[in-house]
Amino acid sequence: MTGADYGFVAGVGYGRSISVGTRTLLVSAGAVAPWARMDARDFDVHVGATVGLAGQRRWRLIGGLGGSLRATENAHARMRNLAADGVLMGGYWTPGWFVTAEVGYDNAIATHIEHSDYYRARIHPDARDGWYVDTGANIRVGLAGGLSFGHHDLVLRAGQARDREGHAQLLPAYVTLGLNLRF
Repeated sequence: MTGADYGFVAGVGYGRSISVGTRTLLVSAGAVAPWARMDARDFDVHVGATVGLAGQRRWRLIGGLGGSLRATENAHARMRNLAADGVLMGGYWTPGWFVTAEVGYDNAIATHIEHSDYYRARIHPDARDGWYVDTGANIRVGLAGGLSFGHHDLVLRAGQARDREGHAQLLPAYVTLGLNLRF
């Protein structure tokens, strides 16, 4: 997978379909890091599951829930957070391609912040390190489409990202291109 997510990122993941009664649950895990310069201090590790909620034939509504452990570091601080996310996708699926509309919500439940000496010297000398709750949330609304060929899936996602109050973010749009290998 590659895309623009406040920078160019690359990732790897694994998904597995599991039958649960009459439904199929897709369980997945993945990791994403900056593409330009790999940095072990800047990452996103995600686990989640999606399941069909409703639909007839090829028209389906799918929901998903997940959790992430993320970290980043800059001149101001080192931050690590635990997050939860949800997604709702509605669209048309065939064995060879799909197209959907999606809406997602990502909430940083708790973030551990270690302020840098630079930050303390120039911005806030009394800044406190520690865990902070509910440090932000993102809403994304967009479209996704994909093609399947052989043991590969090519998936393109694009849309707009907002904070929980609906304000545009620094990077107000997202685009990702993923290549999945099935085995």
